[in-house]
Amino acid sequence: GTGVAAKHGILIKDAQALERAHQVDLVAFDKTGTLTVGQPRVTAFAVPAGDDVQRAMAVAASVQSGSEHPLARAVFAAARERGLPLAELESVHAVPGRGTDGGRYLIGSLRWMQELGVSLDAIPYANTEGATLSALVERVTGGLALRALLAFADEPKAGAAEALKALRAR
Repeated sequence: GTGVAAKHGILIKDAQALERAHQVDLVAFDKTGTLTVGQPRVTAFAVPAGDDVQRAMAVAASVQSGSEHPLARAVFAAARERGLPLAELESVHAVPGRGTDGGRYLIGSLRWMQELGVSLDAIPYANTEGATLSALVERVTGGLALRALLAFADEPKAGAAEALKALRAR
């Protein structure tokens, strides 16, 4: 049974987990690639009024250029599709669980930005329900300034909706 499940992308921890499966009444899916294709894309990129969208996206891609994180690759791909050149950065390093520090610029989760005291009010982020959001900020005199908000989405795998319907029916 575990071999057949594995062929269909279902990984089972051990025989005991399989034996107890009939008792399950709640299933949570928490990883990109479980119900989605695992290739997020940038669905929205917004900057404060008067800022240059192209420049902000080039900077965001530059900060993310060395990362293998799926969201970082999505930013890099979006900039490449637009033919944007990368900005020169002194150093870039990952901040685990938060984002990427590119020296003058940071890009990462809204939670991280809030922890850093960044005001997210300069850019409204309506119509992003269900999207993963990140922010690009710049180190400026006196703190951090919001330069862009990014929204990401991933496409559902073929059959994901049917699989969820079947689970609900059980």
